[in-house]
Amino acid sequence: MLVATAAATLLVLFALGTWNPWDSVVLTSSFGNPTFGLAMVAALTLLASWLLAPIRNEATQARRGIVRVVSAVALVLGLLSWGLVGGAFSVQTDVIARSADQDRSVVVVLHGRDDRQLHIWSGRGLATRDRGALGIACGEVTASFLGHDEVQIVTSYGTWQLRLDPATGRPLDRLGPRCSGGR
Repeated sequence: MLVATAAATLLVLFALGTWNPWDSVVLTSSFGNPTFGLAMVAALTLLASWLLAPIRNEATQARRGIVRVVSAVALVLGLLSWGLVGGAFSVQTDVIARSADQDRSVVVVLHGRDDRQLHIWSGRGLATRDRGALGIACGEVTASFLGHDEVQIVTSYGTWQLRLDPATGRPLDRLGPRCSGGR
């Protein structure tokens, strides 16, 4: 029963982590990879079907066999997709600056291998939310909070002061679309 409960819970968490309407950092980082989620849920479902519902008579318990075959196929598909495209969902983060009250952070977020962006996070612990992107993180990047609602970003291409929404922390200004700067 514990394995079936874990499978159902992970199904919900990976669905929420992929959808993530709240921009929760915890959901994105822990449950934002749907390919890994498919593999985990399928593996637990397959295990739960063996533990909870052993097949004693294949003729009268055909549904149990179907559940196992579907779970096994989903597990193989999940593992293949995780191996092939799972890296596209991987997220690595590095907090490079925090506000004086520790409520806001500037974070370098690496999606996949090459997509480095600066993001603003607000909140603490499980309540941490991604408030938006400041732009591409080009080369060596340092950041500091000039106030609760203003961030200074220093890159190889220049220094910028970017404003944040006082209420939410969402970026009001962004770095340019290319590493050479400009808004």
